[in-house]
Amino acid sequence: MAVGSWIASVPNNSSKAWCRYCKRELNPRLSDLKDHAKTQTHRQAVAHAANFGNCLITNHAKAPVPDVQKVAELRLASFIADSSIAFRQSDMLISLIQTLFKKDEVAKKMRVPKN
Repeated sequence: MAVGSWIASVPNNSSKAWCRYCKRELNPRLSDLKDHAKTQTHRQAVAHAANFGNCLITNHAKAPVPDVQKVAELRLASFIADSSIAFRQSDMLISLIQTLFKKDEVAKKMRVPKN
């Protein structure tokens, strides 16, 4: 597979490339792209796309996060950090919040990335 057929540019970030199959950002160096193409994850994503048609994602820009969502996530992240809660338990806490507040849009979209 040619490198260029599955790579897209990242809007507003010329220092990154986007893998259309894996839906992730990559370093745009040729050696990094070739290494990525050899990974099992990428090969499985390509095989999956071949089985289900060529549904490549080209618009991967995320919708802006509302301020109320940012505040909720920051407060939750601060609570988790201050309380020394493990990642596993923090995931469970977020799931619990989403279960308890099913109709709340902020709770539905709540997430606390680990990086």
